[in-house]
Amino acid sequence: MITRWRDKLTLLLLSSFKVNVARTLVYKACHPRVEPKLVFVFGCQRSGTTITQRLIELDPQVTSYGEGDAPYFYAWPERSNRLLDDEVVRVVLDREKSRRVLLKPLYESQRAEELLNAFPGSRGVWVFRNYRDVIASHRSYYQHRDPRAYVAPIIEGNSESWMGARCSEPLRDLLKALGEDELSVDDLYGLFWIARCELYWPLCDDSRVFLLDYDQLRESPRVKTEQLYDFLGLRFRPSYPRLVRAGRPGQHDEQQLHPLIRDYCEEVLSQLRGFSR
Repeated sequence: MITRWRDKLTLLLLSSFKVNVARTLVYKACHPRVEPKLVFVFGCQRSGTTITQRLIELDPQVTSYGEGDAPYFYAWPERSNRLLDDEVVRVVLDREKSRRVLLKPLYESQRAEELLNAFPGSRGVWVFRNYRDVIASHRSYYQHRDPRAYVAPIIEGNSESWMGARCSEPLRDLLKALGEDELSVDDLYGLFWIARCELYWPLCDDSRVFLLDYDQLRESPRVKTEQLYDFLGLRFRPSYPRLVRAGRPGQHDEQQLHPLIRDYCEEVLSQLRGFSR
């Protein structure tokens, strides 16, 4: 009984934003300032990037900023969730007192290699998740969004958009093959998942990037959290994995995916899983 209540209290404290802010402030006050290094969290939206961010920021030497958070992201509505220009980020970073500064610029995943090169000593964590769970999460979270309008930059090949930038040639071939086929909501979010996940390919041999399978994190929280912390040079504590809700990916047999899109998703997922082992 005592152990169970102790575990609940530990989880409550780990989940508390205010407690973690206080721990970080105490750490800053007790340790000399060093040149801060960036940790970027990249990947496809609805893939477990938020829990990954919260997991990393448990270390008190990490100061964390999510999408849209000042002072690293634009406040303008038309540039919502976009990272500030590199020069400005560098100026803001120079004022930090933490040893690690975590940024989650998912809208900049297409610039991942560029950002890692622009900030020497930085590290990236690329998170991916089973496409069926990502599609289901999009449908649930964005019930009032028009998915066709949302993924239009991908379908139309708009390389000026963050979403349409750097779409692969095979994906463009897939879109041509689909032609005028009627696409379901699942199809549209499946295309989005493909476009964002394929941005990882140029980084598959980059030692600065840790590829995190969100499903593996949920199945083996301690193993994956310890690996992640070791990669980032942070101090792992056995209590940290308790923040992760254990479980397995759903089946979602009811999803209506075009065979070409389903097969493409399966191929991309298989490749990602191969790189993450």
